[in-house]
Amino acid sequence: MAQQPAQQDSTVADLVTASLARHAAGTDPGAVDLLARARRWGPDLVAGLSVPYPNGAHPDVLDDVIDRLVTGWIERPQRLRERDRDRALCPDWFQRPDCIGYVAYADRFAGTLPGVAARIDYLRELSVSYVHLMPLLQPRPGADDGGYAVADYR
Repeated sequence: MAQQPAQQDSTVADLVTASLARHAAGTDPGAVDLLARARRWGPDLVAGLSVPYPNGAHPDVLDDVIDRLVTGWIERPQRLRERDRDRALCPDWFQRPDCIGYVAYADRFAGTLPGVAARIDYLRELSVSYVHLMPLLQPRPGADDGGYAVADYR
């Protein structure tokens, strides 16, 4: 039987709570923000996994995704956690007049991802607020669609 949204919501929050406990991070004051995000976005995560893993075949994948999410959150510097919270409170932050976005293909802009990182100071000089890198995955052969038709997701 399919779970109702409230059940999915609590399931993801429960999984996040269990993962925080496994990592001994349940007492971190920032865990409140992470749990709020799990409650808000948990149903979307479950729904997204049900597409490639139909018929309820995704619980192990969901557990793995949650554990990776919690591990990444634990390792995330406090200043970035604060930025996450600010952006959650103001979801249209990137549309502010003082924000400048830069869209590029990593290979054409800088050759590699480390090359992009090496050019961050240059982008800061240009007052760029955020960078959107176009698809980084291997495109399928044939007509170029900008990198969205993927041949290999690894």
